[in-house]
Amino acid sequence: MTSYRNIFRLMFVIFFLHLMGDVFYRWDGFKYYASFSDYLPSMAWISVLWTIVAAFAATAVWLFLKIFEWVLLRIRWKIRIELYITFITIFVFLAVIVWYFKIQLFLHGTTAHEKSIIAICLSIIALLLTWLFRNKAEGIIKVLRIQERISPLVWLYSIWLIFSALLVSYCLLVKQPASTVPQETSQSSLMTGKRLWTHQTYVNAEGATAPLKSSTENLPLILRNNGYYTMAFIANNMASPRLLGIKESFDLAPRTMEFTTPASLSETINVFLYKHFANKFRLYNWIMKADFPFLYFLSQISKEATKTEVPPEIAFNMFLSSVDDNPSVPFFAWIHVLPPHTPYSPPEPYLGMFDTSDNLKRSQASEIQLWRDWNFIRTRYDEFIRYCDKQLETFIEMLTAREKLKNTIIILSSDHGESFEHGYLGHGDQYLYEQVTHVPLIIKEPDQHNGRIIHDLVEQIDIPATILDLALIPVPEWMEGRSLVPLMRGKILPSRTAFSMAIAGNPRGKEISRGTIAVWQDDYKLIYDLDKHESLLFNLKSDPDELENISLKEKDMGQQLLSLIQSNLERANRNILAGESLLR
Repeated sequence: MTSYRNIFRLMFVIFFLHLMGDVFYRWDGFKYYASFSDYLPSMAWISVLWTIVAAFAATAVWLFLKIFEWVLLRIRWKIRIELYITFITIFVFLAVIVWYFKIQLFLHGTTAHEKSIIAICLSIIALLLTWLFRNKAEGIIKVLRIQERISPLVWLYSIWLIFSALLVSYCLLVKQPASTVPQETSQSSLMTGKRLWTHQTYVNAEGATAPLKSSTENLPLILRNNGYYTMAFIANNMASPRLLGIKESFDLAPRTMEFTTPASLSETINVFLYKHFANKFRLYNWIMKADFPFLYFLSQISKEATKTEVPPEIAFNMFLSSVDDNPSVPFFAWIHVLPPHTPYSPPEPYLGMFDTSDNLKRSQASEIQLWRDWNFIRTRYDEFIRYCDKQLETFIEMLTAREKLKNTIIILSSDHGESFEHGYLGHGDQYLYEQVTHVPLIIKEPDQHNGRIIHDLVEQIDIPATILDLALIPVPEWMEGRSLVPLMRGKILPSRTAFSMAIAGNPRGKEISRGTIAVWQDDYKLIYDLDKHESLLFNLKSDPDELENISLKEKDMGQQLLSLIQSNLERANRNILAGESLLR
């Protein structure tokens, strides 16, 4: 029987070959917003973790082989080791082919029943091929000489592993903590009042640097300097004040993991990695990435969460506890809850509220459900929204009972929407359709009992300026947004264009030449693809679902809006290259 040493050597090489490909893949995106010196410790970190996983995998395979060998001895069934190795090799080879084509062609997961059928079919095929080549098995193994051929790779990866272990030890024991910066670009705009091409935080990814001048030019700092007690209760790690570079602007800002209640093995590991290693390695949770095989493996062996692991009531209750302690007044509180963000995991009794079929009562929206039944996932999303609405209602009731709303302004908004149309699911990538960009904005002042709808075009960068105006604090010139208070008072503001952009593929400090930019003017909206130099033009009044591209029908309007994008982008690029912030 093959020794544990040989099995581990083989697993070690296989795991590292996969890791090499992943290293180049992630560096391709990482290099846009951080240096190789930031990337190297993360490479060392994942190498150490991946080796540990390889050791566990080798142990599992070795134990399986030993048990199988024992069973064969008990039943007195003699099988030549060459045939056994041939069968395993063929089975693994076929499994890899099936997995690859499944990813490339079908783009969805498989059920447990389908996996069982596939495994049985592969086993039968492997047995038939093993029997077919039974007389040549020993010769094939000798020709392959796997252990001899992988020896150079074993030595090479071992040297790298030793270096990685030393570097990881240095980072953990000697190196001073450094902030990893996974960022929500929309939150950067919300806290600075600046557009993406001004604060230059383009990506939602680990390793991104904080918005330009964020430590000195941000909303909570202005409020704090004007006597406000500032608080942040942020349940989304990508919007953490510490990572946005504005933590020092808050008097109270609990870490994001304090708002999490892990309900699955994968999330428990994520929380552990964040607490102990997030301040040491840029890509501290590389091993838990959705497109990394370890997370897929965990999802197969552990029960996934049946409810959200970041319930909004935790952030609400933590804020209530803070106001119960009678903080200094006036105060400003930024409360950011993660739901109804994916995964859509509403708890009972909201699960199945809009569809009581058994299909909708599965534990969690899985990959196969995402790709095969968009109606299913949209219904789950609606149920998640209902759950969040109820938690907000309870929160408002508790504030009212504490008499905390007599002189408090509440502003409710969202950083993005979710798309279930246009062949696109979710909210990332380059898509800027209304399902993603059209978000709620509700402002309630003290003693306000009657509401009204204002149809004027506004942007998220208008929120900081509005807050300052309501607090009777001058709006600084570096904010690109404008106050909406005149609209709230029934006055008219001059019409102006609004922008949204998805430009993650551009390095900071370089000209913006890739991505998508959208512009709104009156009833019209233009989406321009910088890579393809193509435009989509819609009249949102007559076509709110953006089903008809009228760029050919209304060329003048299309050209007018395209010129707005090009002129503003040209100005932004001039300021970027000059190392300056874009001022209005």
